[in-house]
Amino acid sequence: MRRLIYNTKTFAIIEQKLNRGISEVLSTTSIGLNVMAHLVWAGNLAEDPKRTPDEVFEWIDDVDSLADLMGEISPAMTEGMPGGKKLFAIRKEEAAEKSPQAEREESAKSNSSTPTAS
Repeated sequence: MRRLIYNTKTFAIIEQKLNRGISEVLSTTSIGLNVMAHLVWAGNLAEDPKRTPDEVFEWIDDVDSLADLMGEISPAMTEGMPGGKKLFAIRKEEAAEKSPQAEREESAKSNSSTPTAS
């Protein structure tokens, strides 16, 4: 997957190309392939400004799963929104706290620091 970078200018470009506000684009329950291609295209503008949305469909053809692709787009877009870096950091912390590995590590820490009775 190519690196996706979003910011307010990128969101404005998406709005212009899709003729819809970014909140409307993101609030739909199902995102079509045209929208997905434009999201990937816009996120890649910083690294490859000559690429077109039509060329992005070739990239989409090569992904294993559209859900995985959205899994790449969504956090990048969240991070690019105003205040998004902070929100993204909070979400990463929450996810780490909820992961089974994090729970095991926390449990191991508390068990190793608990004094044992003799």
